[in-house]
Amino acid sequence: VRAYQPDLIGMSAVYVQWRYAKQMARWIKEEIPTPIVAGGVHPTLSPEECVACADMDWICRGEGEYALRDLVRADEKGEPTDKILNIWTRDKDGGIVKNPERPLISPLDELPHPDREFFDYDAALESMGGNLQVMTSRGCPYRCTYCSNEALMRMYQGNGRFIRQRSVENVIEELRQVAIRHPGVRYVTFSDDIITENKSWFFPFLDAYKEKVGLPFNVQIQMQTFDRETARRMAEAGCYQAK
Repeated sequence: VRAYQPDLIGMSAVYVQWRYAKQMARWIKEEIPTPIVAGGVHPTLSPEECVACADMDWICRGEGEYALRDLVRADEKGEPTDKILNIWTRDKDGGIVKNPERPLISPLDELPHPDREFFDYDAALESMGGNLQVMTSRGCPYRCTYCSNEALMRMYQGNGRFIRQRSVENVIEELRQVAIRHPGVRYVTFSDDIITENKSWFFPFLDAYKEKVGLPFNVQIQMQTFDRETARRMAEAGCYQAK
């Protein structure tokens, strides 16, 4: 942080990471008055706890793409940031400003592909053994008791479709572009909660992936969505692991 001198710092945290995020924020603020915004699952589901951290200037609840865009634009111009949807903050008297969430992003294709050219992605790939991580969807239809998914579903009820999928063409184009620009890609990890749920999307995707990408890949599944036909098609397209 000293070397880069950023104008804004973003931190994403799940529950077990929050104490470390707070510690890092405190260390930063002891030396540099750079504003900090925290997002991720824990700030989303426990915003009162997180916004109470004096070293965090803002908390982002839910999807952060448009909220962060609006926050950056307002901060750059010196405009108020206390009316931005998805953003919680503190007013000058120490009170908490709780802005509501904007609708879930749909269709996902309207979002640009991640900007992997912003940093040394070849070095990152090498450190990860050539693992390219991609998400094709958001949301999960299951309500497992150990997962935050059910709480997120309740939070967003009535505010947009919870389960959304990028188009096959959009995902394939991202994969092809990255593989062309970065020859160090050796395999792909699809980080979707469950990629095998929607067969009308998944099977055409596997056909396109086999033809246009062809790299080994691994996925996450739910056993109720898995059968011999699905296993056969996945293996033929290059899947070496389903977990």
